[in-house]
Amino acid sequence: MIPGPRVRESLLPDPTDQRWLLKSLLAQRPWSLLASFSMAAGFICWGLIPVVVGHAIDDAVASGDLAGLWRYVGLLAIVYSCSAAFQYLARFFLMRSELLVGHDLRMAVTDRIQDPSGLAGRKRTPGELLSIASADTRKVSEAVMMTVFPVAEMCSILYVAAMMTATVWWLGLFVLCAAPIIATVAVYAARPLQTRSLARQKAVAAAAAMATDVVQGLRILKGLGAIESVTGRYHGLSREALDATVSANAAQARLNAITEIVGSLFTIAVGILSGWLALAGRISIGDLITLIGLMQFVITPMTM
Repeated sequence: MIPGPRVRESLLPDPTDQRWLLKSLLAQRPWSLLASFSMAAGFICWGLIPVVVGHAIDDAVASGDLAGLWRYVGLLAIVYSCSAAFQYLARFFLMRSELLVGHDLRMAVTDRIQDPSGLAGRKRTPGELLSIASADTRKVSEAVMMTVFPVAEMCSILYVAAMMTATVWWLGLFVLCAAPIIATVAVYAARPLQTRSLARQKAVAAAAAMATDVVQGLRILKGLGAIESVTGRYHGLSREALDATVSANAAQARLNAITEIVGSLFTIAVGILSGWLALAGRISIGDLITLIGLMQFVITPMTM
């Protein structure tokens, strides 16, 4: 007798739970936690690169120690390899978490649709149900990354602050003070994107729902001679979806521009201060390269 497929028990919380979304995103905790730790390790390994390069310049290049230089090159290769390995593991665990949560959500929505009581609220068309079971569940599962990246980003900021404090203590404090400021600017700049993304999701869902319904009842519509009327309505919904998508993409572009400008100003400020310290002889050339490299690295965790 051929055994049937193994059924995996869903880890989603009860639909009436007040913290349903948060618990759903954390439903695959073993894998999402491994993704968080791997991502943090990968970020820190990447942040070690400017530190290794700075020490190589001060210890090997400045003194003409060729053997020491090769040792630093080997160390740099190890750091690169560790960063790549941790990043690969983090992506693997993150994708596994997202796919498992997405599968559980789709199965839960499908079971609820098939239930005699149906989904809560008004009666929905087949097209709307398809949109909920596909696009909406995908959006929720993709939000699993919000339980992974913030951990790695916070670890990266703390690491950079510690490294800079070890070199110039007040630069480390500057990083710690600048991090919440940049994050606050990004949050305020993201508000238009939040509103327009919701409008885009609704418009795209409406267009997809109508397209599905039209295909399902195409034979009846042809019999009634209502093809032109339905086509006009669909063109209108499709145009609304396009306009909402363009508006959301414009908000995304403005957000990216603002965060890039703020991050660039921060990097320029630290670069000027580091250059002044190097000219004054208070830090070495290797320390200068380390500080500049750390600043370029930490901008991404600060603005993500």
